[in-house]
Amino acid sequence: MQVSYNLLKEYVDIDISAEELAQKLTINGIILERMEDISTEIEKVVVGRITAIEKHPENTKLSVCQVDVKDQTLQIICGATNMKVSDKVAVALEGAKLPRIGIIKSKKFKNVLSSGMLCSASELGIEPGESPGILILEEDAVLGEDIRKIIEFDDTVFDFEIHSNRPDLMSIIGIAREVGAITGNKLKTPEIKIKEEGEKIEKEISVKIEAEDLCPRYTGRVIKNIKVGESPLWLKWKLRLLGARPINNIVDITNFVMMETGQPLHAFDLDLIKGKTIIVRRSRPGETICTLDDVERQLPVGSLVIADIKGAIALAGIMGGKYSEIDQNTKNVFLESAYFDPVNNRKGTMKFALRTEASNRFEKGIDKEIQIYALDRAADLINKIAMGKISSGKIDTNKKLYQPNKIDLRMKRVNKILGQLLDKDESKTKNKIINILDKLEFEVVEDKGENIEVIPPSFRGDVEREIDIIEEIARIYGYDKIKPTLFNTTIAQEGKNFRLRTVDQIREILIGCGLNEVITYSFVSPDIFDKIRIPEGHKLRNAIKIKDPLIIDHSLMRTSLISSLLQIIKWNTNRQAEWVKIFEVGKIYLPYPDKPNSLPNERLIIAGAINKTGRGDIWEKSLSMDIFDIKGIIETVFQGLKVKNWGVVPGNHHTFHPLRNGKIIIGGEEVGIFGEIHPEVIDNYRIPGKVNLFEIDFENLLPNIPSDVKYRVLPRYPSVQRDLALVVREEILSEDIIKTIKSIDEKLIKKVTLFDIFKGKQIGDGYKSLAYSVIFQAEDRTLTDQEVENTYKKIREQLITKFSAKIRE
Repeated sequence: MQVSYNLLKEYVDIDISAEELAQKLTINGIILERMEDISTEIEKVVVGRITAIEKHPENTKLSVCQVDVKDQTLQIICGATNMKVSDKVAVALEGAKLPRIGIIKSKKFKNVLSSGMLCSASELGIEPGESPGILILEEDAVLGEDIRKIIEFDDTVFDFEIHSNRPDLMSIIGIAREVGAITGNKLKTPEIKIKEEGEKIEKEISVKIEAEDLCPRYTGRVIKNIKVGESPLWLKWKLRLLGARPINNIVDITNFVMMETGQPLHAFDLDLIKGKTIIVRRSRPGETICTLDDVERQLPVGSLVIADIKGAIALAGIMGGKYSEIDQNTKNVFLESAYFDPVNNRKGTMKFALRTEASNRFEKGIDKEIQIYALDRAADLINKIAMGKISSGKIDTNKKLYQPNKIDLRMKRVNKILGQLLDKDESKTKNKIINILDKLEFEVVEDKGENIEVIPPSFRGDVEREIDIIEEIARIYGYDKIKPTLFNTTIAQEGKNFRLRTVDQIREILIGCGLNEVITYSFVSPDIFDKIRIPEGHKLRNAIKIKDPLIIDHSLMRTSLISSLLQIIKWNTNRQAEWVKIFEVGKIYLPYPDKPNSLPNERLIIAGAINKTGRGDIWEKSLSMDIFDIKGIIETVFQGLKVKNWGVVPGNHHTFHPLRNGKIIIGGEEVGIFGEIHPEVIDNYRIPGKVNLFEIDFENLLPNIPSDVKYRVLPRYPSVQRDLALVVREEILSEDIIKTIKSIDEKLIKKVTLFDIFKGKQIGDGYKSLAYSVIFQAEDRTLTDQEVENTYKKIREQLITKFSAKIRE
């Protein structure tokens, strides 16, 4: 909600600075997102009156105006056409300073001197874009007065984050009410004077509610003989401070009153309502409407609409229809102020993918008692600004919509929850509590001694229980005034279980490997399966559909983390990130084949990815990222978790390069996949460079992680290292060779490490050279050269026999 400091001061006295006010509101739960000081640099702009208008002798598109600025009459040439003799206008004098133009100087146009300039609203910085004509001031503007005395151009604009449970704060009055409660000053609401005249409203229009469950209250007034035109300066400026764009005086009034009170309003051209009948109903099959944004919309059956006897003329609580909009030809209006069901309104905005200021308020639940006040406030302004005559009476279909909720508040409960008295004794504390409730407009209907019976105001629909009232008391009293205290008892906590500790450990290991953790949405788009090359009929395509997704890109629950990580890499590389190393600990959601209506099988997945496109820093420029780097990260994780007897076999996942991917196997069960992403997938995501990625199913991994760590005595006797190089066929797996070497003597052979792979003409097509480091060590003696040699000889013989290996000397 955007509002300004000076605007708030019109509704409540504020004796603290804008910075202090923002801080106090933030402490009280109204979070400041942005604060901006605005200062429109305007000098020497005064109020003038046009006394004569003639056509320019050499250019008929220009007018020569004589303008009285009190102490002199100036000749000013103007290209606008919306002014007339006797209009009061904003005049920039010789040497005036304007924010978008600079210094104004006298100038000749086709041999005719212009001594100044007639200003538009945009040239004064009052509205964005380009104004259609010059700014016409109100009749009571004082001739010759500085324009800065009419409008306070120096101000501070606040933009507050309003939570969904506090729709009452989506208005000037709502925030001003909070300011009053915090500062102790009284709220000042605008005085409304309704002058009714002419026919009774029942003769002008009738209202039928056919969907009372979706529109429990509908109110309206008829205003006739209006003059549609530009809004006065003060209204345009207030809309600018509220972040809204001026359109015309009628629409501007309805927008301003919505911002002021929190109640959305809509004005219909009364003469365009067929049959002079408003019908609030559900839409019918095949019905369409052209909305104010010039979009022809097909109405889903059952959508709530405002209609006349011919068809729909507005989407209820969302947007008006083009057919009945207010324009320059409008003479009579029907003003609507209603309460629409919040849940249905939100469903409507989702169906039409159309969120407006009005729908944003309706879907959160507006005040059930504000409809008539807002209606009369708008009618009063239309009467004063557009010269409209308010017909006698008003329509109100349900005066008893709001039902007060009585809540019993226990004084002892308040003191217990807050942990202290709010004053010196219980009696003074009770008085202070009642005073706070009075500031918040909570009504104390009965004092029962230790308890009081309280009715929250109609605009506080979020206050339903005693604890809600206690929270309000604490908030206004000030959380900073509540003294922190320690527990007077010891609370024993078991702490995290083995599963959670293991997840934390994995995070620490991956961070230690240089990866950064990311968190992505569990919702994905249906087109990701094509982008990552998942074929039709594959189990990963069997995704759970969201019943009412906000957007199509979030319509499925993900079955893999691959697309999520690739999207993050794309986002970073698009922003010139040269080296991206990320991981995510997140869930996938798989349906149970035999339980179609049950909750999904949620499986925790550990996934990581690396990508390098630039040279990196001085230490990284020579490094290249490939499948062995991602395998090294997996090895580091498994080593840290003390996982044993795991292996790697060739993989066949469609997302990976067919020759550069593998499966992680433990005890014959697949626990993960890794590899280089397929070039086609890289092109689909438009990622520069190669991406290597791994995905581990934590649910399958967890049973293979030892829950207790057993320590061994450090070896007392030295180890012996021998290197072994051999040539084998290309399809033979290194994993199988390592297993064969270890099987020769598991007691003496402690570790086998592959440290080099070579392919080339020297080796021959279809062959590869592998080099291993073999560590020998005995726990009870120092090994002799002969013992090592005998074992080493057995290793070579077994490799030659089993794999037809050629040992390289």
